[in-house]
Amino acid sequence: MISDIPFLECAPLEDRGADTRGAAEAPTRTARNCDLYIRIFGREYSETTIKEYCEAAEWLIRCLTYVKRVKRSDERLTRFVERELKNRFEFHQFRGEKDLFERIGEDLRRLVLEILQEGLEARTKSKEEAHRVETEEQRRVTRVPLEEAKVPFKDEDHLSSIVAVTVALELGLRKELMKRGIKAERVSIGILLNTAKEFKLIDEREMTIIREILYIRNPAIHAGKIPDRRTVESALEETRRVLRKLESVDRWRNKVK
Repeated sequence: MISDIPFLECAPLEDRGADTRGAAEAPTRTARNCDLYIRIFGREYSETTIKEYCEAAEWLIRCLTYVKRVKRSDERLTRFVERELKNRFEFHQFRGEKDLFERIGEDLRRLVLEILQEGLEARTKSKEEAHRVETEEQRRVTRVPLEEAKVPFKDEDHLSSIVAVTVALELGLRKELMKRGIKAERVSIGILLNTAKEFKLIDEREMTIIREILYIRNPAIHAGKIPDRRTVESALEETRRVLRKLESVDRWRNKVK
């Protein structure tokens, strides 16, 4: 079906012949090197599928995600969808193969048209720039005390601003949870938000706001869609408010000690 769409070629992993890589390594490397990754989550939990998902997300691979509607599924998969997937990507829920195949076909044709319109070269440059900015912001915010971190907003650099906002929020939450003995260095952003809420670092409204900010960031990183000044300005203000709250919670905690 996929290979029937103009400009697309699909080669299933199991049909690619012998490989010197181990069985566990081959899927993740393939996910990293592909131009488009289609991920489908059904009823059962698969460690390999989750690893492929993480690899594709880390390398900013353009992804189409589909989740099957089932009455009962593996609890681990349900937690993954609720805590991780919903916080990072939009996905389509399907009921059966016919619905799934039709939707994938529609999404792929739309995606091919978008890529042709934007130009492959421009898309590549925007992704590289977004990846560079994200890496720089992570290093910059880590080097200085979080409460003194200055989120860039001058020169109309909205990409750097929205990346810095999400980095500052994520590091702030991880820092406060680690002070409470929680191993939060490497947990996903979805689990991070739920854990922060459980420990009352953020409330339901703040959790929703952070998710909305992440929804602004993801198209900027994955598709080069830079938000406008007003959107970034609102995200900056909400971020400052959340960080001030985290700082005040930390001061209160130190006084109690």
